[in-house]
Amino acid sequence: MNPKTSPNLIFHPGFLVIQSTLSLMFGIGYTLQFPNISFYFALATLIPTGLLAIIFRQKKSSHIFILLFTGSIGMILGLQTMQLPQFPHIRGIITQPTTLTCSGIIHKSLASNRNRIKLILDLDTIYTSTPLTTTSVPILNNLYSTQTFGLVQLSMPAFQHNHLHPGDNITVKAKLSPPRGFVNQGGFNLPFFLQSRNIFISGWVPRPENIIRNRLTTTKTSWFPLLSAEKIRDTLIHFYNSSLDPTNASLYRALITGDRSGLTIKIQEMFKNLGIYHLLAISGLHMGLLAGFVMWASTRIMRLFPNLLLYIPAQQGGAILAMGPVILYCFISGLQPPAVRACLMTVVLFSAFIFRKQWHGPTAIAIAALVLLIHNPLLLAMVSFQLSFVAVTAIVLILPSLKKYFSPTQKILPWFTTCKYTIISGFLISLVASVATLPLLLFHFNRVSLVSPITTLIMEPLLCLWALGFGLAGSLCLFLVPPVANGLLYIGSLGFDIALWIGNCINQIPHLTLWWTTPAVWKIFGFYLSLSVFSMQRNKQSALCFLACTILLFVPQSRDIGADKITIIDVGKGNSSLIECQSGKSILIDCGGPHSTTFNIGRQIIAPFLYHQQIHTLDLLILSHADLDHYSGATFLIHHFKPKELWIPYIHADNRAWKIMIQAARKQNTIIRIPQLNTSYPLKNNRFLTNISQTHLIHKDWSQNEQSLVIRYYSKPYSFLFPGDIEEKSEHLLLQHGQSLQSTVLVAPHHGSKSSSTLPFIKKVQPRYVVFSSSRYGTTPFPNPGIVKRYQSIGSIPLQTAINGALVFTLNPEHLKISTCLP
Repeated sequence: MNPKTSPNLIFHPGFLVIQSTLSLMFGIGYTLQFPNISFYFALATLIPTGLLAIIFRQKKSSHIFILLFTGSIGMILGLQTMQLPQFPHIRGIITQPTTLTCSGIIHKSLASNRNRIKLILDLDTIYTSTPLTTTSVPILNNLYSTQTFGLVQLSMPAFQHNHLHPGDNITVKAKLSPPRGFVNQGGFNLPFFLQSRNIFISGWVPRPENIIRNRLTTTKTSWFPLLSAEKIRDTLIHFYNSSLDPTNASLYRALITGDRSGLTIKIQEMFKNLGIYHLLAISGLHMGLLAGFVMWASTRIMRLFPNLLLYIPAQQGGAILAMGPVILYCFISGLQPPAVRACLMTVVLFSAFIFRKQWHGPTAIAIAALVLLIHNPLLLAMVSFQLSFVAVTAIVLILPSLKKYFSPTQKILPWFTTCKYTIISGFLISLVASVATLPLLLFHFNRVSLVSPITTLIMEPLLCLWALGFGLAGSLCLFLVPPVANGLLYIGSLGFDIALWIGNCINQIPHLTLWWTTPAVWKIFGFYLSLSVFSMQRNKQSALCFLACTILLFVPQSRDIGADKITIIDVGKGNSSLIECQSGKSILIDCGGPHSTTFNIGRQIIAPFLYHQQIHTLDLLILSHADLDHYSGATFLIHHFKPKELWIPYIHADNRAWKIMIQAARKQNTIIRIPQLNTSYPLKNNRFLTNISQTHLIHKDWSQNEQSLVIRYYSKPYSFLFPGDIEEKSEHLLLQHGQSLQSTVLVAPHHGSKSSSTLPFIKKVQPRYVVFSSSRYGTTPFPNPGIVKRYQSIGSIPLQTAINGALVFTLNPEHLKISTCLP
C-alpha cells in the first residue's frame, strides 16, 4: 500500500515522521507531567530500543522500536530542559531577591506599553561588594566582578528609553530574583513560561539612573543573525511608533513584529470577545503573503534573462529566492512558535516544489513540530504552540472532505460565484479551526467566542490582507524608499480604523463570549480522540461520537467535597479567600491585590482559580472594606460569577472604583447587605459564618482600615478569622465587646503590618496557624519581622503566600490538612 495515496492511515509505517513526532511529544509530555522521573529510567529505555531498532531495521515492525526510541529521546530532552542551570549561570548565583549591579548586552528589542518596559539582558558580569567565588576579580576597593552568563528579564517604569537598542552594552542596578508569579491552581505559571524562553531570573529597575549605556564594547556577542534581525525589528517598532497613533502603532507591532505589549486591555478584550485575537499572531498567512510576493517578483525578474532559464526554471528559482525573506521574517518576528511553524511549513512546501516532490500537509506539520520540540521541548506546554499546531492540523486533515462545498468543478465561473465560494471556504476554514481549538481555549482561558467564524470572515480581509499587505510593503520600503514607507503605512492603517469601528459595533452585542469552567483532561483527550477518528473515518457514527464529546466539554463536573475547604488565594499584597462548604456553597471573602490599567486581579488571577475549582457562580461575596487591595477584582467577578449576596461595610466610599462595583452589583440584582454585629449567613450542619465587628456602624469617622468587616467561620472543631485590615483601635474594640475570637487559623490583619496584631489581640485569638497574605516584592516589608516573632512567641505557626503560594485548608473531622499549590 502506498501511504501517499492513503493520507489518513497515520499508523502506516510510511508515515514514520508523523509517528515519531507524536512519540517524541508523548515522551516530553510524560516528563512535564512527572518531572521527578529518573534520568536513568529514560536512559535504560533509550539504549535497548535503539539497539532493537538497528537489529530489526529490515523488518516491518522495526518502526515500533523507532517510536519507542524517539519517546525515550523525548523523556531525556524533557528532563534536561527541566533542570535548573548551575553556577556560573546566573541562576546558580541568584537564589533569592538580591539587589546588585550587572552588565551585558540587550538581547531583544524592548517591549513597552504606557506603564512598563521590559527588556531581556544577556548577562556578562555581575559586581558585588564581596567575592562570590575564587574566580571573582577585584576591580576597586570593596568591588569585585564575577563572570557569568544567562538571560535576565528586567522590568521598569515607562521612562524615556529611546537610547536603548538591541546589541547595546549596558550596566544596570536592579533587584534580581528567580521569577515566581502568583501560585494558584489553574493559574498562569510564570516561571515555566520564562524558562521556556531560557530565562531563569527576572528583575526590577526602579529608576532610569540605574541604567548606564557603556561605550566600550563587550567581550560577549549575541548570535549575529538573531541580533541583526532584532535590530531590524527594533527599527520597525520605532518606525510604527513615530509614524502612527498609539492604537494603530500597537496593532502593527503585533501584526508584523509579534510584539503585543502595546495593545490596550480594551483592544485585547474586544479581539478576544470577537474570537479574532489569533489574527494578531504571525501565522501562515503572513508567510504566504511575503513568500508569494517575493516569488512573483523573482519569477518576473528571472524571465528577463532567458539565458538564466536554461539552468533553472523561473518558478523554481523564484521559490529558492522566496525562502530567504521568509526565514528573515521569522527571525524579525522574534522566533515565536506560530511564526516558526509557518516558516518551516513554507520551507518544506517550497522544497517539495523545487525538487518536484509531492507535498504532504500532515508530514510538513510533523517536521515543523519535530524541529521546534527538539530545539525547545518546553514549547509543548505553551498555549501558542498548542493552538497553532492544532488549528493548522485540523484544517489540513478535515478541510479536504469539505472541498465540494467551496471548490467547484468548473474552471471558469462568474465573478459573483467565485466570491461566494471564497466566502464559504473562508468560513469553513475558520469554523474548523475554532472547533478544533475549543477545548484548549476553555482549558487555558475559560472562554470561547460564539461568533469567531463569522467575525474572522469579516475582519481577516481588513487585518490580514489590507493592513498587513500595505504594512509589509511599507516596512520593506523603509529600507529601500523611505519617503514611500509612511504613505503605505498610512493607507494600511485605514484598514485598522475600519476593522476597529466594525469590531466596536459588533462588540456591543451581548453574550458574544461563553465563559466556562476548566474541562477535565480526560474530556479533552476524548474530544481529540473522537476528532481524530472522525478525520479518518467520516461516517455517521464517528460524527455522533465527536458531537457527544463536544457536548461533554460543557457538562458541569461534580463538585463532591468530602469536607469543607478554605483556600487563601495567592494575590500578592492583597486579600482573597475562598470557602467551599461541603453543602456546595461557595463564599469569597475579599478579591483584591495589585492593580493597574493593564492588570486586573479578578480577571487574571481569581477567576481562573474559581473556574479551575468548577465554580461558575458565587453564593456570597464579602468585601471587608474599600481598599483596592481587598476589592479591585470585584467588578469583574460580579459580572461573571453573579454572586447572590454581597456584604460590604458601607455603600458610599470616596472611591470611583467602589461606586462602579456597587453599580455592577445592582445591575446583576445582587442582594447588597451591610451586616450588623453578629449577622450570620445561613449554612447547614452546624456551620456558621458571622460578622463580629460593628466598627463600620458606630465609628464612621475612623479610617477605612479600622472599619473593616471581621468575619469568623466556624466548622466544628475548626474556626477561621478574617479581620481585613483592622488596626489597633478595632482590635481593642473587639476585645472590649467580648466577642468569641479564638480561631484555629487567623489571616493576619493588614497583611502583617506593625500597626496591627497587638499582643492582647493575638493572645485572645490564640491561632494555631497565622497566614500572611503578602508579596515578596515592595519597598515596605510585609509581614513585619517583629510581628512574625510576636505570633511565634505565643506558639503560632506562620505561613506566607509569598513563600508557599496559595494555602489550602481541608477541614477533615479527624485532622486539619494543609497543602500548597507550589509545583
